[in-house]
Amino acid sequence: MKRLFWLSIPMLTGCFRGFFSEGPRYLATEYVVDKPRIVALRSSPIEMVSGQSTTFDALLIAPAESRVEQWQVSVCGLDPNSTTRTQIWDLLCFEKNEAVTTLFKGTSLPQQFAVPTFPEIDSCSRWDDQVLDSGLQDTGWIEEGYTDGYCNHQLPIMVEATVDGEPVFAAGFTSWYPTLPYHLRRNTTYSDAGMELSMPTEAQAGSEVDLSLRIATDASYANFQWYIDAGTLKDTGITKAHSFSQATESFPHPLTTSNNRLVIPDDYQGTLRVWVVVHEPWYHDFDMTWIGGSIEVKQ
Repeated sequence: MKRLFWLSIPMLTGCFRGFFSEGPRYLATEYVVDKPRIVALRSSPIEMVSGQSTTFDALLIAPAESRVEQWQVSVCGLDPNSTTRTQIWDLLCFEKNEAVTTLFKGTSLPQQFAVPTFPEIDSCSRWDDQVLDSGLQDTGWIEEGYTDGYCNHQLPIMVEATVDGEPVFAAGFTSWYPTLPYHLRRNTTYSDAGMELSMPTEAQAGSEVDLSLRIATDASYANFQWYIDAGTLKDTGITKAHSFSQATESFPHPLTTSNNRLVIPDDYQGTLRVWVVVHEPWYHDFDMTWIGGSIEVKQ
């Protein structure tokens, strides 16, 4: 199994090469939209399966006058001829042109494309090679055929948008399967769940308004990431689930709610946009969803 070292960077924006020298910013305070940024990615299905159709989408937030000119999505480390399991946990391979495969280019998202075909993986197991070599095995709970579901590559996807002539980048990691394993989770993904963003349609400059996001699934452990055109979020740009209720006869879905408070600047006038991204902080980079709305601010 081929591996590269692990690096905890599920998302990046701005100049790709410069990211490694500048370091990540604290996202809880980086919620005012003063430059183009890709802040969420999603694919349906979440995992990539050889030859199967996939729909890909991204949320790019930018000042209102900005113009998105092109999208390009690529994968690094996908060898159509290799049968060796490959796991890549950093983004440095995108510096090697020969290791990069373009998945699609286009002027808009969402985009549907066919995952490139690649062969079955040899000698693939749930356990690391060194564990297998030791002769140890667990026969107490592993269902027959279950370990086949771990016979996959783990590879990064790079998303590049051209905004007003300048590149904006984001990246995430996902599993690549040569065939569809039977055990893949089929719970409701965040992008499949219904959402509602509650906030006033009009407000006075300088006022404080309540914001509330409701999603019809169990998002108890999710992060709720908020973005605004201007102002201050009193509960910061990242909130947790503030309430959760199980499905009932009257509402047949679980319901998770997260709240925030927006203080509008005293001198603001016009449309003020609000976005919320829902995602797990350390799990399934492409199981993200989002919703947006706007408030007309008057003096």
